[in-house]
Amino acid sequence: LAVAEAVKEQADEDEAKFAEREKEPNREFAGPADLGHVSFMYPKTWSLYVENNGSNNEDYSAYLHPVSVPPVPSDRRTQQRFALRVAIYNSSMEEILGDYEDAIEDGEVSSSQVTYNGKNGTKLEGLFPFSGSDDDRVRGIVTFFKVNDKTLMIRTDAETFRGDYEKILGTIKFN
Repeated sequence: LAVAEAVKEQADEDEAKFAEREKEPNREFAGPADLGHVSFMYPKTWSLYVENNGSNNEDYSAYLHPVSVPPVPSDRRTQQRFALRVAIYNSSMEEILGDYEDAIEDGEVSSSQVTYNGKNGTKLEGLFPFSGSDDDRVRGIVTFFKVNDKTLMIRTDAETFRGDYEKILGTIKFN
């Protein structure tokens, strides 16, 4: 029984190591040059979908997810969970963070100052509204960075991707 348990433990450990190695080498995400040329490395097993490229003075939005990106709903009240969301807003960081003040005051979201790859940001962690309803929430992590006169948001919608999220933020670069 002990041998069988040790073999299973070793197999589980080997599988976890293989899954991490399979993500290497990473791919580079590169945002538009006129929006701060945001870049970072992400797992090669993930796919990228750019919903809006930020032209015509609109906000930039992209989604990353393992294997294939799920459909991005056109109705914003219907949400989809993604491993990573990237947005570059044409708004100040103070304005964007203001949207989270109530959740921070209520203790649903924690806020902290962070530095990744020499870039300072604000990290929020906790329960975020998911489908336009306060009753429907998702536990996630979002980090905001000031990029010139814009705000960069990088968010994960699941604790499952926390390790990848932290690695991605560790490679972030922008002007």
